[in-house]
Amino acid sequence: MIEEAIDHARADLDPRVGPALREAWDELSRSPDFVLFELNDGPDTVRVEKHGKKLLVHVDSDEAVVDVSVPVRTVERILDKL
Repeated sequence: MIEEAIDHARADLDPRVGPALREAWDELSRSPDFVLFELNDGPDTVRVEKHGKKLLVHVDSDEAVVDVSVPVRTVERILDKL
């Protein structure tokens, strides 16, 4: 299933985008910890941050609270396949 999603993404991307994404990710992964995105909309919040060697996503809404931690290396492996 993951390989199929990567194949679809690869087919939809302009060939120049993959290298640009990889370069941007390399810079992000070397940077100190920081908040990449934060949204507060009433009771709903979304926060994406780089912390150590992980990308953390936190969503808190009326429907659910979701916390996802993705190792930087996992994102690098996906970008390598694009």
